[in-house]
Amino acid sequence: MMGETFKYAAPVAGALSMSVEDVAVGIGLMANAGIKASQAGTSLRRILLEMGGDIEISSDEIGDLAVKTTNADGTMRSFNDIIVDLRSAFSGLSESEKKANAQAIVGKNAVSGFLAILNASQSDFDKLTASIQNADGAAARMAAQMNDNLKGDVTIMNSALEGLAIAFEDCFDDAARTSVQNATEVIGKLKNDIENGDMGVSLRRMGEAFEELSNRTLDFAMEALPSVIDGLTWLMDNAETVTSLIAGMITAQLATQTVTPIIMACQGAYIALTAAEEGASIAQGILNGVMNANPIGLIVTALGFAVGALTTYSALARDSAESTESLSKSASDLAESLDQSAQKRADDAANMKMEAAMAKTLRSELEN
Repeated sequence: MMGETFKYAAPVAGALSMSVEDVAVGIGLMANAGIKASQAGTSLRRILLEMGGDIEISSDEIGDLAVKTTNADGTMRSFNDIIVDLRSAFSGLSESEKKANAQAIVGKNAVSGFLAILNASQSDFDKLTASIQNADGAAARMAAQMNDNLKGDVTIMNSALEGLAIAFEDCFDDAARTSVQNATEVIGKLKNDIENGDMGVSLRRMGEAFEELSNRTLDFAMEALPSVIDGLTWLMDNAETVTSLIAGMITAQLATQTVTPIIMACQGAYIALTAAEEGASIAQGILNGVMNANPIGLIVTALGFAVGALTTYSALARDSAESTESLSKSASDLAESLDQSAQKRADDAANMKMEAAMAKTLRSELEN
């Protein structure tokens, strides 16, 4: 609540060169009388404003009395000294005279706060004054006690970080300002070059070239669009022919992929059969030669070669049989593949005819 009081009174107190301690006594005495916060602030502000000159007090018993608010050199007396003199002067007045003089000095709205200060007992006044004057270090002790925990440590660390940031700013301030100023100068030159220099000419030429490119692109699109539409129309009109052509190409490709392995198998079988026959001929020739030579050693040797040759012939004949069987199987697979291809082509042709009929119907509906 004292903060709310100072919000109203502090500007005037500062203008009169009064310290916090000067006005704290008056605030405390008003608080003791129940005048607090903004009410105390407005009353104290009015009291301080009236202390710009000497305060006149009038009484039947003591006559007219003036309380000085300034020193001989023109400086402002302390608020506490002025209040002491006013309390002394008001002590000789009657209740009605106190009220009349208080209203004359500070006005009707601030009279209650003014009288609360002047009518306080001497013991309360002295006790409060002594407490305020002996309060040196109280705020520091309170701050140290409040900061003696984790929250206080964090607050102190944040303060240290703020100090570090300020120190960094002080170190780089001149360099940073110079960089920003140089950048601003470069931007200004660039702007001027665009508006009045060669860069502006180049940029305008680029803009014109882009505009020409855009126009040519649009012209080409407009010229090509009818041809594209004509092509699509021809495809719709000749859908059946195009479908048959595509189906034929697919069938030819499938046939090529199927027939090629069969041809290779036939070639392998032929080679194997030829080799077997040649091996048999060689074996027969060796056997005949040995028999004509007649010696026993030659006969035995020849028989060995003949058996080897006949064995080779048998193996080659087996390979030939296997190759012939593989050829037969490949031919069967080819026939089956051709049947499947023919069926698929028939199905594709039927589907394409149906789609062509639908396309013609759609086109007829669009033309109508």
